[in-house]
Amino acid sequence: DGNDVVYIGGTFATAGGITVNNIASWNGSWSALVDATTTTAGTGNEVRSLEVDENNLLYVGGNFGVAGGNAASRIATWDGSNWGTLGAGTSGFVQAILSTPDYIYAGGNFGLAGNMTVNRIARWNRSTNQWEKLDNGLSNSVTTLAEQDGYIYAGGSFINALNDAPNPNIIVNNVVRWSESDGWEALGDGTDVRVESVVNALA
Repeated sequence: DGNDVVYIGGTFATAGGITVNNIASWNGSWSALVDATTTTAGTGNEVRSLEVDENNLLYVGGNFGVAGGNAASRIATWDGSNWGTLGAGTSGFVQAILSTPDYIYAGGNFGLAGNMTVNRIARWNRSTNQWEKLDNGLSNSVTTLAEQDGYIYAGGSFINALNDAPNPNIIVNNVVRWSESDGWEALGDGTDVRVESVVNALA
């Protein structure tokens, strides 16, 4: 982050000999992310994704139900002292998080975000503090997200992007982009729009 702190998440109980519960920080020595109110460290289950925004707020995604002893459904925030939540979170694991000035994008294997049907990808509106869907989402899991020139790129193990009418299900084959103006778009021409297997990383 902007303070030269490195965050590490996964499925571990300790780091440097101290109890951390799936997430820790490193800045010359290991530290646990202990909630100042509950005095509880880390998350209740595995961490799969991390993102730091321009304000040094850390977003943590995974397959947990609690963070710092507080209820947090698969996505949470860490401000350096306390754990927080993004509304009702998601119904399944969060595997990718992307921060932009206006939104926090989350991808994974969830059907719901904030009790709204979103299908594996959604965004948190930083002004309204509400979850929003990206058209009707994607047909299977999202593993990675990136942003370029106003487009949100998603990779994973999906075949279809679920646009609104008149083209509700377009073939995209594991990688796709989305914009406010054009919705979901395949990468390529005609039916030659494919990566033959799961996409695990985008940059």
